Amino acid sequence: MYIVISAVVARSPYLQRVSMYLSWFQMPLTTFWLPLPEMRLTDLQNLRSWRLGHFARNVTITTPDGEVLRAWHLAPTRLAPQLTAAGCGDKMSRDEAFENALRSQEDPIILYLHGQGFTRGMLNRVHLAQALCGELQAHVLMLDYRGFGGSTGSPSQTGLLTDAAAAWAWILGFSQASRIFVYGHSLGAAVAIHLAASLNGEQSPAGLVLDAPFSNAVGAAMKHPFYFPFRLFPPIISALARSLADKWECRSAIKNTNSPILMFAGGRDRICGKTEAGLLRAAALQAEGIADTKRMLQYVEVPQASHSNIFAEDEWLVAMTNFVHSCRGRS
Repeated sequence: MYIVISAVVARSPYLQRVSMYLSWFQMPLTTFWLPLPEMRLTDLQNLRSWRLGHFARNVTITTPDGEVLRAWHLAPTRLAPQLTAAGCGDKMSRDEAFENALRSQEDPIILYLHGQGFTRGMLNRVHLAQALCGELQAHVLMLDYRGFGGSTGSPSQTGLLTDAAAAWAWILGFSQASRIFVYGHSLGAAVAIHLAASLNGEQSPAGLVLDAPFSNAVGAAMKHPFYFPFRLFPPIISALARSLADKWECRSAIKNTNSPILMFAGGRDRICGKTEAGLLRAAALQAEGIADTKRMLQYVEVPQASHSNIFAEDEWLVAMTNFVHSCRGRS
């Protein structure tokens, strides 16, 4: 059966992307039975359901190829009172208040790129964003790629990179690149690496944060529980590797980045595993000029963390705080 399935998948980029991106998981599967809509966490436009209403707003971004992306802009939590006042009949509109805050040079801005499946409303993603705008007092743009969370289109490697570039350009409309960080988790780390590799010189991010990254799509798939049966058939793995439409070769892409890098790996991560992060770290260290004092690569292994909760550990907060301060001090 697996041989037949793999043969079909190998010949179909569409089926490869269906299983790779899992964008068809659109809602939290554990909440659909709850009696009130705001308890089900399925209406991504209703920020109050996630307790984000006082310091977040909905944002729409249009890509160069015409897709419409849905996103949230979360402001530093200390700004909540003045942003809320702007939405309650103050002289300034709420959107104007958010945009003025973005234009301020006081706080860092983080483009957050999430992982495989579901939407920006997945609770661990919301909690991570809350930590960024609460504990780090940063602006956060939480993007749903094409095909995810109400965004139009269908996901592919080219499409996701176009989406990330559009989100980057949106932020650049309010701030210089020297103030903007890119934070990618799992699949989002691959997107972040490729985005950073496409940006040069003064347009490079102030810093690149890679949370539970992987070296390439095949390496990640072979460690993912969803694809475990394929490990029993090495010829199938080789065939799939050759036929993959979206390879996400992060080891080669990371060598073309020139931003400081902070990389996290969870000691209990059974999705990507710390081995994948180690391979990516080794590739980054091989890049020309990595030993230069202008370049910074920090690797943090969090022994007690799993794939999606590194941000809940003390090591994450200490490393993130030091990294953001250090990178902003360089600009």
